[in-house]
Amino acid sequence: ASYGPWLWHQDTDGTDLDAEWVADMATAAPDARFWSSPLVDMGVGNEFTSVYTRGPLAVHALRKQMGESRFAALLKGWPATYGGKAASWDDFVAYVNKVAGQDLTPFVNAWFRGATLPAAQFLHPGGIGN
Repeated sequence: ASYGPWLWHQDTDGTDLDAEWVADMATAAPDARFWSSPLVDMGVGNEFTSVYTRGPLAVHALRKQMGESRFAALLKGWPATYGGKAASWDDFVAYVNKVAGQDLTPFVNAWFRGATLPAAQFLHPGGIGN
């Protein structure tokens, strides 16, 4: 949900989300505290912390890694497939992999489960920020 405003700004005022991501990452990357709380299984009392700041960066990274058409398919397909049903994080990762047509588990884990800045091989998805 915290990526929704990014999409809204992209569509309504033409915000360049890659530029937004690069600017936010320039501030976040050197801050170890920013990365210290994972976005999945973050612990009791931490559910509504980094999802608002780190979450959009991770979702945009996933978008760039998957590519536009596959990310759009993910946004439409996930609720169509799992709407009204219980789904786990592992279900989500499996669905991402299916839609992406490749195993993105290490990438997703680095961005969503990790408690440090993602490793170099995951840091510039789709060439963003290079």
